[in-house]
Amino acid sequence: MLIKDIKDPKYKEVIMGIKNNKTVTKACKDAGVTPQAFYKWKNATPERIKLYDDIRETLTDHVEMALYRKCVDDKDTKAIVFWLESMRPSKWGKKKPVEEIKKESSGEVKDKIKNIFGLTDEDIDKMEGLPGLN
Repeated sequence: MLIKDIKDPKYKEVIMGIKNNKTVTKACKDAGVTPQAFYKWKNATPERIKLYDDIRETLTDHVEMALYRKCVDDKDTKAIVFWLESMRPSKWGKKKPVEEIKKESSGEVKDKIKNIFGLTDEDIDKMEGLPGLN
């Protein structure tokens, strides 16, 4: 379905508003439609759902590119950190604070350390001063 195929001018106005960066609430208000009526209209056919999802996907692509430009062109540190934490959470995601580790039982901490570093119980027993181990 294309936007030009929408027969009801109110819903066409809502879709155009969303496409032009309005929130659903604002686009509905401007068109004189309740958000509930719009969602009922949108969910009535798979074509309408796809049209809406495609528009939202395009808007998300624009936001991602704006974030990318903040990282690369502006060298915005907060944007860079957000990008890295979001795109590679296993490498750049937030780590557990030491206070949370201290709350875990020593057995849980030992098991985690053993699994991460491939250590034995004997290796763990030789360690001193690590949070939650002693």
